[in-house]
Amino acid sequence: MMDSDLEVGSPSELSEDRPQTVFELPVAQRRTRLSLTTEAQLILIRKKTRRWHAALAGAVAGGLAIMFEKRSRRTVIGQQMFVRFVCLYVVYACLVDS
Repeated sequence: MMDSDLEVGSPSELSEDRPQTVFELPVAQRRTRLSLTTEAQLILIRKKTRRWHAALAGAVAGGLAIMFEKRSRRTVIGQQMFVRFVCLYVVYACLVDS
C-alpha cells in the first residue's frame, strides 16, 4: 500500500464538489447544548405541576408517619408543628400587611 492510495483529497477539492450551507439563527432562537443528564434535570425542574399536589403528598406522608409514632412522641410532634404554624402565620401576616 502506498501513501498515494491513502490521500483523500485536499480541502479545496472537497469544497468544490459539495456546496457548503450555513444556517444562521437569530440569537432569540438559539439553544444551548447540554448533556443528557443536565437536560433531564432542567426538564424536571421546569415541569409544570400543581403546588397542591406536593402539599397534599406531604400532608398524607406526614400524617401516616405520625400515626405510627408512640402517643407521647405524637404530643411532642404536635406541639412543634403548632409552634411552627403560628410562626409561619405571623411572618405571612407581616409580609402581606407591608
